[in-house]
Amino acid sequence: MPVGVGSALWAVGVPVVTVVFAVGGLYLTMWFAVVGLLLTATVAGLCAGMGWNRAGAGTLAAVGVMALGLFAGPVAHDTYLKQYGTMTDALVVDTAKEHDGHGRDVCRVVDASGKVRDLGNTENCYAQFTRGQHVVLFEDPIGNLKPWIEAAHTRTLDTTGLATTAGLFAATGGLMLYAGLRRRTDQQVAQKKQQRRRAPAAA
Repeated sequence: MPVGVGSALWAVGVPVVTVVFAVGGLYLTMWFAVVGLLLTATVAGLCAGMGWNRAGAGTLAAVGVMALGLFAGPVAHDTYLKQYGTMTDALVVDTAKEHDGHGRDVCRVVDASGKVRDLGNTENCYAQFTRGQHVVLFEDPIGNLKPWIEAAHTRTLDTTGLATTAGLFAATGGLMLYAGLRRRTDQQVAQKKQQRRRAPAAA
């Protein structure tokens, strides 16, 4: 396979697989996303850093995978439910921190039917809501996802989150493309090291 084609496939494949794992974690379990992202970051880092001898690009690509996964899941959750979810009025009856050592915020909400649900960071519950506050739940029409909680009746999307996710997607792919197109063989790396050793001696 030509170097350019192979590099382009890696440049597209790594961020796409990252998004798949991040979104899949919303439907399956958080561990599916965590394990998948760690594997993707490891493969990307090893491919670019050791396979192509571009350690700097490989390290940055691995970091990019983790950062992209961190943003892609919540942004996908927000975008899908804001656009296609049904809006339900609810009341925040309590806010607290999870007692699992992670210190994550939890919002306990009750809707007009009396249904009580505990929502966390993944559902947009941070420290922005207070006890007794009226909120809106954007509920999954299919029923697979927990509701997304907002303070107002609006389907406006978080453009900052979308832009950040798009930027991380492009940056991760760009790093893999750069590493692939500028790949070096072990022999080239060894020759460069020898040249650096000879330079001080010649001086």
